[in-house]
Amino acid sequence: MKNRFHQSLLLVLFLSTSLGAAPSVPGSHLWDLNEVYSNFDGTIQFIEIYQPTSACCENNLGAKWIESASTGSLFTFPAGIVGNTGFKHILIGTAGFAALPGAPAPDFVLPDNFLGLSGDTITFYFYDEWVYSATQLPLDGVNSLQVNLGTGLLETGLNSPTNFSDATGSVDAGGPPPPPISISFSIASDTASESAGTYNATVVISEIPTADIPVAISFSGTATSGVDYSASAALLIPAGLDPPTIDVPITLLDDGDVEGDETAILSLLVPTGVVLGTPSSFTLTIGDDDAPPVIEFVRGDTNADSAVDITDPIFLLTYLFSQGSASCLLALDSNDDNGVDLADAISLLTFLFNNGPAPPAPYPTCGQDATPGGTLECAGFAACP
Repeated sequence: MKNRFHQSLLLVLFLSTSLGAAPSVPGSHLWDLNEVYSNFDGTIQFIEIYQPTSACCENNLGAKWIESASTGSLFTFPAGIVGNTGFKHILIGTAGFAALPGAPAPDFVLPDNFLGLSGDTITFYFYDEWVYSATQLPLDGVNSLQVNLGTGLLETGLNSPTNFSDATGSVDAGGPPPPPISISFSIASDTASESAGTYNATVVISEIPTADIPVAISFSGTATSGVDYSASAALLIPAGLDPPTIDVPITLLDDGDVEGDETAILSLLVPTGVVLGTPSSFTLTIGDDDAPPVIEFVRGDTNADSAVDITDPIFLLTYLFSQGSASCLLALDSNDDNGVDLADAISLLTFLFNNGPAPPAPYPTCGQDATPGGTLECAGFAACP
């Protein structure tokens, strides 16, 4: 019995000693996202992770990954890290970052445009995740987004990339992003006669473009595209245009129709990344140069039968009270007061049967209105050539 007790005791001591001497197994779960950085166009970026404990052996990073939800980019660690990992940093940077003065050598290479510039969710395997909004990530080339180890909150500060060898520094990738190119018309409106031939509407670009910019043009207004004017619905602004202005030719189509002034409205449609400036549309008022034909008539000859008699007040009363039609209202205006009403019928009847005054000119022969400027029209008068 005693020997068995001693044997059991020795076995327990052996197992305890053996387990206590077992080597540590390499891990990776203690690493956290620590700092992210980008310049204005995403070509210079870095991500830094940090191991905030004294754990020596968080080396097993091979096949672990960092993913951007915004860009869909995935960075996978090609291998683990060698060395003591206690309180260490790992730096993953783009080639453009590595070439900057003052940049510590990245431990791994990050693809360009990995981080989303207008907000993103960055996931480091199953260990850590950052969510930042469109305004949180600095793009001034100097500051970065960092975690406050005391509060766990994200904050902005001077970039301080550090690699696994403890080399650190700070970089300056230039100023803030340039403002986007703005495109607009030079003026909001103008006029031209339909006989002018071609009118050039000028489009202004805020700066010399570095690449071709396709712009679409839509048409509206009272004038009809293809009938009253013609213009292209597509405009290509070439790279390097200097000065940065370009004309949109509007070909005016002259006709013999009396149609009054009409408007052609051209509106710009710009691609994504280009700002639509003011004015974004241009209105061209096309002046009609076709004078209406001069119609001669005889005042009081309401039915245009070359005579002023009883049939004329009857015709006039039919027009007024029985929905009759008339092609020349000026002839119906027997008293020349710029109106057609019962007074005209009375004036005619008084002239015909009570020695009243004759209708004002033109009477009794064909002629033009002696008091132009009224609102009555005369589309035709059959009794006059």
